[in-house]
Amino acid sequence: GDGAAAVRKARALHPELVLMDIWMPVLDGVKATQQLKADPATADIHVLALSADCYPPAPQRALDAGCDVFMSKPVDPDQLLAEIRAAFRRDLLDASAC
Repeated sequence: GDGAAAVRKARALHPELVLMDIWMPVLDGVKATQQLKADPATADIHVLALSADCYPPAPQRALDAGCDVFMSKPVDPDQLLAEIRAAFRRDLLDASAC
């Protein structure tokens, strides 16, 4: 429902991936992502930003906050799935480098 609730839920459930809307009440998606990335317990959660606001500076703000990817709405389902796969592929590559 809002960014503050999203942060609470992510902290409680620790998902591997969050689809973060950028424009939400109470706490926007940029600030919510900053909170997740600043917390060592949730910093490893992948965050894919989604927004109908694709004009500068929105995409860069989302990426600067720690989002892995910015996608403009409406989102193409195939492209979304490709971005999700790419995020987890990077995890596998990082793990194999150890």
